[in-house]
Amino acid sequence: MDRLDSVDWLLEQAVGAIAQTYQAECALWSHIDQRAGRAQVHATPGFWDELAEGISTSNLSELSDAETSSDFETSARLFRLTQLPLWLTDQWRSPQMVQLASGSLIVPVVSPEITLKLETPGWQGSLQLVLELRRPLQPTPSMESSDAAVALFSTTIQGWTEAELQSLKARMAELGLAYGMVYWHDKLEQSRQHMAMMGRMAHLLNSRLVPDLVVQEMLAELGQEFGSDRVLLLHLTQHVDVVADWARTEPNDPEPLSSLAGWRDAADLFVQDGVSYLWIEPLSDTTEGLRKLLHQLQASSLLLVPLFLQAKFFGMVCLITTDAAHAYALETVQIVSQTMDYVAIALTQLQGYQTPLPWLDSNGVLAGTTMYESDRDPLTHCLAREALDRELKRRSSKALWIDQPPFSLLICDIDYFKLVNDSYGYPVGDSVLKTLAARLQHHLRKETPIYRYGGEQFVILLADTSLELAVEVAERLQQSIRGVSFAAPHGSIQITTSLGVAQQDPNRDTTAWDVLERAEAALLDAKRHGRNCVKAL
Repeated sequence: MDRLDSVDWLLEQAVGAIAQTYQAECALWSHIDQRAGRAQVHATPGFWDELAEGISTSNLSELSDAETSSDFETSARLFRLTQLPLWLTDQWRSPQMVQLASGSLIVPVVSPEITLKLETPGWQGSLQLVLELRRPLQPTPSMESSDAAVALFSTTIQGWTEAELQSLKARMAELGLAYGMVYWHDKLEQSRQHMAMMGRMAHLLNSRLVPDLVVQEMLAELGQEFGSDRVLLLHLTQHVDVVADWARTEPNDPEPLSSLAGWRDAADLFVQDGVSYLWIEPLSDTTEGLRKLLHQLQASSLLLVPLFLQAKFFGMVCLITTDAAHAYALETVQIVSQTMDYVAIALTQLQGYQTPLPWLDSNGVLAGTTMYESDRDPLTHCLAREALDRELKRRSSKALWIDQPPFSLLICDIDYFKLVNDSYGYPVGDSVLKTLAARLQHHLRKETPIYRYGGEQFVILLADTSLELAVEVAERLQQSIRGVSFAAPHGSIQITTSLGVAQQDPNRDTTAWDVLERAEAALLDAKRHGRNCVKAL
């Protein structure tokens, strides 16, 4: 073993070498987690049927095949078990060399620990590996009958010479040292990768990407770092909303994710019971709703981590895995929990973004100048139609849409403006438009954006404004314009305006364009009622 690529490579090589040296079927148990009831097994063919048939398929997942030599007998296959046999549980409590009723020889490998009681006999440390060996002539009953040990000491072990037992102890001690070295090397490399990921997330927070895209990129980082097939960010209030969704391949959801009832069970556990995370698998001891959720998402496992914004429950991040061989380690949960702070910062930034807002380029990157410094309508100096489209797109982002304070849109239309152009000419019409725009801005707060929507129409966006207040603003504007005289070549002219008002309603509208459509419908209603009035929908 002059090359140590990874823990799995090391154990595959060890299984083949041990099987060849001792002419025995070999199973090497690793990643033993007594609390979660998990383990991985690298096994030669003599154990394959027993592992596959002795444990239900829901507890067993074949990960890979790896040939360690040209002989079939020494090829190693890797299995993942989510239920430990009783004899392995006994080894966890009291690791020692024993022989099972099946004839299997059990040789545990314990990690060394520093202790002040050096004279204490027996094994010291924690269980790293367990080697199970079976000679071809020994019986191979079911796993249930292999739970009882027929001997506790090596002197009573049958079918093995003392020299072989001593040799096995020495080889397994060497393997334990190599395993520990590679294991901690892998852990160090994983820690470096995690730190690099956290650094990339910090960079995202400090980037010029808009917060909505920052959240999406963070989900992608989580999914790629931990081998997930899909990552969801969910917002839970009265409704369940999918804020962001990252997937390796295009998902095929049989029903809308927001309609799945299991999310509520998870939220109750997070909020009422104070659970810090949920790890859901087919055999998990959990609610029926969460087991159904696992099935509905067509997943083999789910990792759910709560998200709080300023101590208020917002929702959760869900890491979805479809590969039964995939398992999340405890440190994965810890890293995902830490990244929730970054996601919370991005969402807080998104919710706190107020006008004037920076422009976004086609990639969602903030441009260097604000919308108040460029891209204005050359005639009225109001913001151009393109600026409105970008602002509506930003406000339609999932993360902002479902949790932002309600905003209102006003559409102001000059009544019979075509008659002004036809009667007095386009220069007078242009003068009316410029004067009207200036008067609108005079009666609004400086930071309130006004957009020239097209022709004689203007759109006003009132952030954090209810429909009732928006109607009051519209009526004030309508009255201020009605009493003004506009200069013309042969005297002055009077104009009136009609206004339509609509407030964002997340239960009815799906995007900011829906709000704009309702404002347009309200404007048509005002025109049907004789113009020179305000209507709201």
